Amino acid sequence: MKADQVDKALTQKFITEEERLVFWNDPSGEFARYIKDGLPSDLSDVTVLDENQKGGLAAKLLLEREDSAGKYLIYSTGDLTPPDEDWLLDIRLYSGKFSADVASLWLEELGLSSLYLSGHLKAREAFMGSQERRQKLKKLIEGGEDEAAIDLKMMTVLAGSSVASFFSIVRVVCHGHLKDGRLDLN
Repeated sequence: MKADQVDKALTQKFITEEERLVFWNDPSGEFARYIKDGLPSDLSDVTVLDENQKGGLAAKLLLEREDSAGKYLIYSTGDLTPPDEDWLLDIRLYSGKFSADVASLWLEELGLSSLYLSGHLKAREAFMGSQERRQKLKKLIEGGEDEAAIDLKMMTVLAGSSVASFFSIVRVVCHGHLKDGRLDLN
């Protein structure tokens, strides 16, 4: 997944804030594909270090001895290592931190400011996973929506209606089942 918001945020961390090391823990691995696809071109001097693959002691030696001037995005998935077992704890404490989740990016994309909706959108990941459907939904969102209003607008997009109302959705679905001028539900 390539996300413009993530690109901008990482660029700010490394270029604007001049961080040398940035830790990103992605517990569920939502952005593993993003990492695999590579960082944006303006961050070509930043090396991605997969903490899970490199190992704590090897990573510590690399960051403090072998390449103490290089820029690194230290990415990990899963749970954070407990502090008493974390070889990188001292480095983690003085370095930059970054986090992102897909639901927050969707909220921002739709122009919604209510953070409590992120779980609601995450539960509708099958719908939200389509860029085309998100763009259609964005046109219907007016801001200040609650869960029920968002669900109605998602149904509107799925039904292909232009108006977000229960009646319009039912009308479009029924028109889709017309056969010879009669409703055919078979």
